[in-house]
Amino acid sequence: MGSSRSILTTLGETEIEVLNIVWRLGRASVSEVRDVIGRDLAHNTVQTVMRNLSRKGYLAAELVGKTHFYTPRKREEQVKRGILRRMVASVFGGSQLELIRALVAEEKDLGPEEVEELRRLVARLDERSEDTP
Repeated sequence: MGSSRSILTTLGETEIEVLNIVWRLGRASVSEVRDVIGRDLAHNTVQTVMRNLSRKGYLAAELVGKTHFYTPRKREEQVKRGILRRMVASVFGGSQLELIRALVAEEKDLGPEEVEELRRLVARLDERSEDTP
C-alpha cells in the first residue's frame, strides 16, 4: 500500500514519506533516506522515488562524486497546505470548520498540549474577529 495515491495529491504515500525525511534532514542521499525510512525498501526503489520527486519539482538533485544528494525545492508548509486546501475543498465542501470538527470528534486522540494549543488558536481567532469592524 506504500505506493498508493491519494485522490487529493499526485504524490504517493512513499513519496510523501521520502519528502518528510528530506525536509527533516535538509539534504540527503538515497542511502541516507533508506536508512531513515523505517521499513525495508530496496535501494533502487528509494532511488526511483527520489528521481520522480525531482522530476515533479519537489526535490533538486546534485551529483557529488558518484552520489546524488537531494534537497527540497518546495517548502514543507507550501506542499502540506496545498494538500490540505484540496482536502478541504473536495472532502469537506470547502468548510474549514467541518475539517476541524472531524479532527476533534475523537477528543481522546488529542493530548493535553494539543487541546491547550487549540484553545490558544481559538483565542487568536477571537482577537482577530474583535479587531475586524
